[in-house]
Amino acid sequence: MLNQPQNDPKISDDIKKNDEVVKDRITLNEAEVKRLSGIIKSSKYTIGELNKQEKELKNKILEINKEKITKEAEMKKLEEDSKRAILAVTELRKTEAGMTEVHAQRKEKITEKEKELNQRERIIIDKEKEITKDKAEIESTLEEVRKKKVSLTEVLNNL
Repeated sequence: MLNQPQNDPKISDDIKKNDEVVKDRITLNEAEVKRLSGIIKSSKYTIGELNKQEKELKNKILEINKEKITKEAEMKKLEEDSKRAILAVTELRKTEAGMTEVHAQRKEKITEKEKELNQRERIIIDKEKEITKDKAEIESTLEEVRKKKVSLTEVLNNL
């Protein structure tokens, strides 16, 4: 078959058929190449977009991490402020307790002084009663002495 001349119509038909098959395959391959190059282009576009989105997401993550660090620092500061406030309140309560104790001691001293004053007042009242009683006795005795004096004066005058 290879040795047959090319002018043979059968060979010529085969060659034409083969040429058409090859042309069809080339056309199909070209179409496939175009399709694949379109896919590659869109893939490159998609990859570029994905890279861009990845960059944006990484930047957002960095911002979020910065905010997180800032918030954590603020939380630590708030915790420290809270601890200081608790200590201050504790100190105030201790001071208040101390003041309450001092107040209670002063109140106790005042109560003792009031008791002493009341006791002295009772003593003074008792003394006044005694003095009034003694004064009444003295006045009574004085009245008796006057009466006796008058009677003695009368007796003397009668003598």
